[in-house]
Amino acid sequence: MEVQFRIVPLTLASMGHEVFVLSLRPIQCDGISWQRCDRMLRRIRDIRPALVVTTIATKTALRTAVACRILRIPFIYWLPHDFESELKIGRTSPGSPIGRLLFVFMLRHLTTKIIVQNAVQLANLQRRGFSRLIQFRNAFPYAKLGPKKKHIVLWVARFLEWKRPELFADMARRLSHREFVMIAPGVTPAFRKSCTDIPNLRILDYVPYGDIGSYYAEARVFVNTSTYEGFPNSYGDAVVHGTPIVSMNVDPDGLFARYGHGFLVPDLEGMCSKVEELFTAPTFRKAVKGTRRYLSEIHRAERTVPVLLQELLSP
Repeated sequence: MEVQFRIVPLTLASMGHEVFVLSLRPIQCDGISWQRCDRMLRRIRDIRPALVVTTIATKTALRTAVACRILRIPFIYWLPHDFESELKIGRTSPGSPIGRLLFVFMLRHLTTKIIVQNAVQLANLQRRGFSRLIQFRNAFPYAKLGPKKKHIVLWVARFLEWKRPELFADMARRLSHREFVMIAPGVTPAFRKSCTDIPNLRILDYVPYGDIGSYYAEARVFVNTSTYEGFPNSYGDAVVHGTPIVSMNVDPDGLFARYGHGFLVPDLEGMCSKVEELFTAPTFRKAVKGTRRYLSEIHRAERTVPVLLQELLSP
């Protein structure tokens, strides 16, 4: 969501809107005013925005919702993960009873509208009696494809158990003639040590978001091994650079089949075969064509963000 809370405000600013971002870390972007997210009531009162959008079930989100209710300012909650649509606040457990109760109270009684990322989240909340839901697939800028040679197999994600980085390492072992790059913030020394027998795998820890595009530009294929996701920003970054996607579990709303920009392959052997297939020219060209159509119709920020703003401001 950190990526979206950069792209969407930048798009709004480019449209002439005055945008404030309240966060712990400073955001240096033209057209955006940054303030710390402390003294929430005072900050919002001084800014007096037309609406406030936040995400992730935290105490900060709750304080923001309460401040907006006191000031009678519309409060929008942006659902970051599928598990929150099941009214849980933890990936592996529902969360503490009190924390979950406060989260549900915030959604039901303090939230003006809820943004969801995919049809699963939409259906889960509708089944639980929620209304005033807006489905918005993450926004990304449209850009021309660069001339770089696309020759690497790429994996980008935080180093977390449910992202299953070990499966990508296994792919690199099997496809030893291909160059694999893993960008995994928080990668452990133990994992690095376990991969010392994979000379074709390069593991990077932190890469600034402004620099990560060069890796997508060189990627012949992007691989996702996560157990689940809401909507991976990495998918948007991939299609921006014309990089097809191969995923073991994650195909938001089943769009791979419609656009041909990605492939859902539920086993490691099949994923390896599909990666190899994408190194052949006909399959790759067809998939790249799908990425351009998918990006233009579903995620192009210049088209989607104005529609989102109109829906958020409507009664």
